[in-house]
Amino acid sequence: MKKWIEIILSMVLMLFMGSIYAYSVFRSEVMAYYNINLFLSGLPYMTALAFYAISMFVTGKIIKRDNTSLIAVLGLLTISLGFFVASLSNQLWMLIAGYGVFAGFGVGLTYSVPIFRLQQRKSTHTGFYTGLILLGFGASPLVTANLIKWFLSFGLKEALLYMSILFLVLSPIGLIYHKEAKIKRVKHKVIWDQPFMLLYILFVLGTSVGLMMIGLSVQVGTLYAFNLNHITLLLSIFAVFNGLSRPLFGYLMDKFGFQFSARLSIGLIILASFIGLINQGQSILLYGISFSLYWFNLGAFLSLMPQVIKTYYGKDLYASYYGVLFTAYGVAALFGHLLSGAILDYVGKTVYLYLAIVVVSLVALCIIKRLSLSLKIRVD
Repeated sequence: MKKWIEIILSMVLMLFMGSIYAYSVFRSEVMAYYNINLFLSGLPYMTALAFYAISMFVTGKIIKRDNTSLIAVLGLLTISLGFFVASLSNQLWMLIAGYGVFAGFGVGLTYSVPIFRLQQRKSTHTGFYTGLILLGFGASPLVTANLIKWFLSFGLKEALLYMSILFLVLSPIGLIYHKEAKIKRVKHKVIWDQPFMLLYILFVLGTSVGLMMIGLSVQVGTLYAFNLNHITLLLSIFAVFNGLSRPLFGYLMDKFGFQFSARLSIGLIILASFIGLINQGQSILLYGISFSLYWFNLGAFLSLMPQVIKTYYGKDLYASYYGVLFTAYGVAALFGHLLSGAILDYVGKTVYLYLAIVVVSLVALCIIKRLSLSLKIRVD
């Protein structure tokens, strides 16, 4: 019973922390308020994802069985501080500092705790439980996009302030992790062997597409001249797909292993890109299907990677190895932002964006094939 209470409350925290993915709702207001282009407006989002990844790396080094509650509460308070700083911003750099540096770092702190605790438990369903918790993070825009939209009706700065208050109120939930987990801590050095390097590159490629397209969901829909209310509604659907993929791919990982699950995810990304190439904004239904698949497969990779690290390197080494691996998430945010900004700001046609994603996906499939030779993970 205690395990399920922790899982449910962890889902609640993830639900609100996943508001980082709802930046697309803020983006138009940010562009108008600061009078900036698409590339510059994406910098707070990119920075948040980068510091989220840096925070995961730091947490992997410091987390131990008696400080999980402290880390979780500190993370939530840091998110609150970040939104508060952002609410005071009159210049873009201050928004980047608040939303990007502080809020992004705080998300990584708290995000690490429930996943870390789950990986230490002996269970044949760890992948599913991990995916279940991450369901809250992925499905977050289903709730937070509409909440943020309502906050924005009072103004951009007011919306950021209300988000700060929200996380301040949520911070005591982090105390649920006060029980000591039975964790054996091992001092070690992360070994950059061939499997780990391949996993790192695959994580960059696999998540860069999802992060890029999540950040562009509203902008691409607007470029296609779809109704903004319809786009906002679709964001909720996208969030459902992002959330559902996490327990689903956690289950697939438990059942069929990493190779099958990773290939399936990349295949769906390629399918989404071909739909986008065929559609080019002619049908809002096809736009919805393609972007649902992009959101879906970001969730897939975030569910698969904790499991593959635990399976290959063991639970005692999990925290440090996954902390290092997760820095790839920050690299992916930078790569995706630079790629999409270069294409849309200077070329202006989404056809080249979809073609670039196909190329990235084909490279990812080659890496998965190479991993099948060097990463020996048994399929149950």
